[in-house]
Amino acid sequence: MSSKKLFTYKKHNIIFTLVKRNFSFYLFIISTILVAYFLIFVQNKSLPAAMYSISYIILMTIAAKLKALSIKRYLLSFIAFIELFGIIQSNPLAFDTFTRRAFTVPLLYAYLLPDVVSPNIISICIAYIFSTYTPTTSLPESAIDSCIINVIIATIGYVIIFYLGRRLHKSERTLNSLFEYNLDGIFLLDLDYRFINANPAARKMSGYGVNEPLSISLNSLVVEEDIQKIFQYFSKDNPQAHNFQTAIYHKDGHRVELSVMSVPIIIQDKLTGFYGIITDITESLHMEKKLKHMSLYDSLTGIYNRNSFEEKLLQIKEENNKSLGIIVCDVDGMKLVNDTFGHQKGDELLLRTATILKCHMLESYFLARIGGDEFVILIPNTTSDELSTLCTAVENHILQSNNSNPELTLSLSIGYAFTESKPFDVSELFKKADNNMYKEKFNKYQNIKDPHSNNKFIK
Repeated sequence: MSSKKLFTYKKHNIIFTLVKRNFSFYLFIISTILVAYFLIFVQNKSLPAAMYSISYIILMTIAAKLKALSIKRYLLSFIAFIELFGIIQSNPLAFDTFTRRAFTVPLLYAYLLPDVVSPNIISICIAYIFSTYTPTTSLPESAIDSCIINVIIATIGYVIIFYLGRRLHKSERTLNSLFEYNLDGIFLLDLDYRFINANPAARKMSGYGVNEPLSISLNSLVVEEDIQKIFQYFSKDNPQAHNFQTAIYHKDGHRVELSVMSVPIIIQDKLTGFYGIITDITESLHMEKKLKHMSLYDSLTGIYNRNSFEEKLLQIKEENNKSLGIIVCDVDGMKLVNDTFGHQKGDELLLRTATILKCHMLESYFLARIGGDEFVILIPNTTSDELSTLCTAVENHILQSNNSNPELTLSLSIGYAFTESKPFDVSELFKKADNNMYKEKFNKYQNIKDPHSNNKFIK
């Protein structure tokens, strides 16, 4: 073989000898490696789409460069190779000559016996083809130009399709990951409010398994009092995004409180369904209610606390009541009981006091514990006689309680105040009732010194 050839071939022993070190040689080496790589992966059916496209584009670029260098021999080899894989339409005569001459047997073996034909054999076959083939049929220059143009157009098309497909696939994976692994529940409804799909978080909130079909409608899950609200926020007449709270029944029957975002699905100006994004707020609502209860109610006795009492005073100022009465009660000797018998016995006295007072409360009455041992009752639209009668009833109840509990007797000092003057000066009225309570407490102290004293409630 001529020294101008890039490779020499010896029978029984393949020897590649580097003769010419110029740009066309390096292009040829790269192209040969790429072709071998291409065939190896196609044979194993494991060539990734991205690598397939990249290899294809590089092969096309090298083919165009070889044409510019007027290396027609290698250009024809590229065209025939591309035709073999059905990528472009080449000259049938050149393809026929080329395949009969070199490609037919090796490639048939490569495809039919992939476990027998090794990558090395394929590489040797490709090297042999490119080093020994001299085309017997020349293609016209116009045919070669047409092939190159077709290659360029096809390459651009493949690149665009591959790029758009990759972006679409990436977007699908991103959205699927957002759907499947979101801690918030996400569900899809059709226009009949039936579930099309729901992510694992939404299924967990409703009690349905991941593989369990959701052959139910939304209104069958929602609590009865919120059904109309659901239709309002998932509106087909005026589709808009909304945030609201509702509750559903879990599959096992218990109630689940939810924060919901409803989002209409509009495609080409047509409503096709709804997305729902839900968060389980059951625990947070329970905690909120608990904190609110703690802020308004006394933890020991369960009646209103001082915060509630002060809010009630402000409310009474705004109400149109004819009169107002206030009763102030104070447990006698609480410090002595706590110091002598312990705080547990002191708490028992406070609980007994609250229980007795609650027994005499009407719906319009307001009872609160405003201090350690001090209780207050607000009574709108009352009379002085009604207040006095109530105080007497409480005292009698205490006597009965002491008879039942002689080991721990309860003593309560009571004072009240009444007014019909408008506007009510609630603070002044409370101060008057509080002073009357302390006067009675003082009189009780005097009674201890003088048992014959018979003081009553001080008005």
